[in-house]
Amino acid sequence: MHKRKAKKNRSFILTLAIIIFSGYAIVALASSQVKIAQQKREYLDLKKSYEQKLVLNNELDYALDNHGEKEYYEKKARENGYVNPDEQVFIDMP
Repeated sequence: MHKRKAKKNRSFILTLAIIIFSGYAIVALASSQVKIAQQKREYLDLKKSYEQKLVLNNELDYALDNHGEKEYYEKKARENGYVNPDEQVFIDMP
């Protein structure tokens, strides 16, 4: 009779261990799914940001190609008060 009780006790402990392990596995799986969903959202946000920056970069490349460096430098020089030697500067007075 003692052997029978010990076998029943082992069976109960084994069943309890399986239930605890199954619960842990379910919680770990759910936690992993939540992390995957968060990282997927983060990936999509980064991808969207990358695409926006790529469009902006293409626009800037287009602007540089169509306007050229000479016009850019001339514009910056005029903003700082420089003029060409053969130009006359007129200042509007209010």
